[in-house]
Amino acid sequence: MFALCIGSQCMYLYAAGEREGLNNTAYFHPRYIEGELVLDDVDFVIDHIKKVISFDKDKQWFIEPYIAGKHWVLIILQHHPVYKTWKGYIFDSRKGKGKGKGKDDDDYSCYEITTLFEQAIEENMTWAKVKRRLQPNGWECGYFLMLAMYDFVICNREHMLANKTKMVRQGEIEIDEFVERTLKVFISSFGDVEDEKDQ
Repeated sequence: MFALCIGSQCMYLYAAGEREGLNNTAYFHPRYIEGELVLDDVDFVIDHIKKVISFDKDKQWFIEPYIAGKHWVLIILQHHPVYKTWKGYIFDSRKGKGKGKGKDDDDYSCYEITTLFEQAIEENMTWAKVKRRLQPNGWECGYFLMLAMYDFVICNREHMLANKTKMVRQGEIEIDEFVERTLKVFISSFGDVEDEKDQ
């Protein structure tokens, strides 16, 4: 169910980005690159990555909301338009170092998806972990992923990637406010289905 919310957020950000002139971002399908597929159907995942990059070859940024097990992580790829090089950014809201116990903050081996991006692009990439909002409990990762996507596409991408933005939110109250604000924006962007039926 939450994957549907994430997919809707991607559609909203794509539409909002087009309106705001921020149309240099493409999106991978969150259901085509997820934990089980990454482990069980590598060729399918690599093919999807290649297709999106080929279709959106004019884009500089590629966003992948990635779920591994029950934890959402945001992966953002940057394609440098002049040098034709790639860099990857990882936004992980989980507290502690890395994704697993004892993982160093610069150890990306716990993110299996990184190697598949490199295989699809056919080059080694530089990866960086971005200072991120840390979830206060264990269940808010999806909301924090949606916040990071919104902030990246609409707000302050340069500050986020330079690790200059303090990205620690307050918890449940701010999540509730974000959900309410997002629903209002969805309705204003995509229209109210009931209103359209009445007309």
